[in-house]
Amino acid sequence: MSIEQLQKLNEEYIAQNDHPTAEELLKRYENEKGNN
Repeated sequence: MSIEQLQKLNEEYIAQNDHPTAEELLKRYENEKGNN
């Protein structure tokens, strides 16, 4: 997964959740990494 993809996911995630925690972001990253 590229940095650009991570940044896009992060922006989308923040748009949906005003203040995501690092733990939530890590879980999302792990989920996305597992799906690709």
